[in-house]
Amino acid sequence: MLDSLGFRVYFIVDIRVLTLTFDDIISASTIGARGEKPLWHHPKIKKLIFITESELAYKAAAGLRNLLFGYLDTLVFPTLEEALEYCRSH
Repeated sequence: MLDSLGFRVYFIVDIRVLTLTFDDIISASTIGARGEKPLWHHPKIKKLIFITESELAYKAAAGLRNLLFGYLDTLVFPTLEEALEYCRSH
């Protein structure tokens, strides 16, 4: 789907209903950001945005901005409305 777009998009992942463990976050980060064709590094993704109030997820998103995960451009918002407001203003 991303390949067919003629423009870049904000990729929003709403994880508010999930109860994530540290292992869950490491697994998801590895799948999304590393490997042969990591989804979160797709050229059509302008910025990766997570929706959550989890402090662990905030820290994990900051971790995605380092070399190990390819310096992913990530943000975290507590509500979808705040994330959409950010996207619209940028």
